Amino acid sequence: MKDNRFKLVAVLIFLPVILFITACETKQPVFTQEEIEKAVLDLENQALGYMSAGNSSKFSENFATDASYFDGINAQTRLDGIEEIQEYFNSLEGAPPHGYELFDTRVQSFGNTAILTLHYGAKLDNAETVPTWKATSVYNYNNDKWQVVHAHWSTIKSE
Repeated sequence: MKDNRFKLVAVLIFLPVILFITACETKQPVFTQEEIEKAVLDLENQALGYMSAGNSSKFSENFATDASYFDGINAQTRLDGIEEIQEYFNSLEGAPPHGYELFDTRVQSFGNTAILTLHYGAKLDNAETVPTWKATSVYNYNNDKWQVVHAHWSTIKSE
């Protein structure tokens, strides 16, 4: 009889604790593929809008603290962390404003990770020839927002 009372008391004490801990866990929201595509493309277009307006320092706003970045022209070595990435994009400040178009975009999602691949075509006002870029940006959903955790940009070599 004492064993049963002990078990009952243990259940009555620990059950609320377990329920409280379970209720406090943060659950990642579940997004549809369309919601992920829209969120990621909106963020990428926001960043590229800054860049095309000549405000390159704001391009890194969507990067995570521990992100990494490569590009095939200026950042020949991998940039690690938001400080290096911000420093790099600050150095590009004042680049000529231009129009752009994204084409051949694709967003693949894997839980709270999304991979964006695209081609980027710049259009300068003076009709100067500008190479087309190809890019991959890996986004991660954490702390209620999508952030770039890795990006790699390189120009497409003309034939």
